[in-house]
Amino acid sequence: MGWQVTAVDAAAAAVELLRKRAAELHVSVDARVADLEAGGFTIEPDAYDLICDFFYLQRGLFPPVRAGIRPGGLFVAAIHMRDESPGLKPMRPQFLLAEGELRREFEGWDLLHYSEREPDTGHSRRVARIVARRRSMPSPPALRSS
Repeated sequence: MGWQVTAVDAAAAAVELLRKRAAELHVSVDARVADLEAGGFTIEPDAYDLICDFFYLQRGLFPPVRAGIRPGGLFVAAIHMRDESPGLKPMRPQFLLAEGELRREFEGWDLLHYSEREPDTGHSRRVARIVARRRSMPSPPALRSS
């Protein structure tokens, strides 16, 4: 489709699987093993048309993600939320979003889709999903009446 893809994961097995599947499909992917928490990959400003984040939460990455997406580009994510449903395996809160948290991280962006809903196939806890577009031009300042 013409995309230049960079994929980052701390798990070498996941990156190797991606490389294998990409080769089978005859597509090029720059797949890298990197520990994002340790700063093993830097998101360059205005470098990406699309950044995806699926089921990984590192709050400190939100500012570089927002800066890394070019004006008009997209952020797409699905991230687990805090969920008090009975029977769920406990998870540390630092890896779970609070209600409305993901939406707040992208205030000032055009929200093309946002939901916080019950789990679906393969997931046992609630998931926040977002498709947000970085505005090409800053929003005009709000008018104030005197």
